[in-house]
Amino acid sequence: MASGSQRSLIQLGVHNTQLNRRMTEVMLCWSMLALAWLFIAADEVAIVQGWHSSEWMELLRPLFAAITDLILYPFYAIFLLAIGWGIVRKDARLRGLAWRYLGAQIVGSVVLVRLGKMLLGRGRPNSELPGQFTGDAWSWTLDASLHSMPSGHTADLVTGAVFLVLFAATPWLRMALLLLATIGGFSRVAVAAHWPSDVLAGALIGALAAYLVLRLWPPRD
Repeated sequence: MASGSQRSLIQLGVHNTQLNRRMTEVMLCWSMLALAWLFIAADEVAIVQGWHSSEWMELLRPLFAAITDLILYPFYAIFLLAIGWGIVRKDARLRGLAWRYLGAQIVGSVVLVRLGKMLLGRGRPNSELPGQFTGDAWSWTLDASLHSMPSGHTADLVTGAVFLVLFAATPWLRMALLLLATIGGFSRVAVAAHWPSDVLAGALIGALAAYLVLRLWPPRD
């Protein structure tokens, strides 16, 4: 994290107005994906099952399997480096950024996603009850094959991507991060782990968790 690169790519001192403007970019991206999903929403299960049996999906599945296995690690590495570099350089801003990221992960991927999975109990594409919701308000679904909604992998990925988007100084970097998160989310559909609506729900949780933590726990200038 050389100082020149930090100045040109990342702004550690971001105020509420900038956070709101950049979060608007995130939500516009999410809204466009949600509108695209509406074209298949009425028959999501059948359409996605058709994708999984298609030749183009068979061809691309190994690529998406690699993406889904590896895409989270660069984000983990970035925030671990932020903690380490913040300790070495005694930079409270970097350490604070990393701890806020951890807080957002706990709120989104750990608490909200896990509660949603157990309450809704939706069958994964490769389960015996694909697409079905089996949960109700009075029971907890503990079977992992019924933990499709929402996508925790996507929530985890989007939390990291949105954290960086909210501090990214250049529009091209923000768009690249959002595109990367979108590809990672689709990879969960391609490997038959989730339905598109699961991915959209996970992305919304991850994005809002990142934003709300930064608004309620503002970064230091």
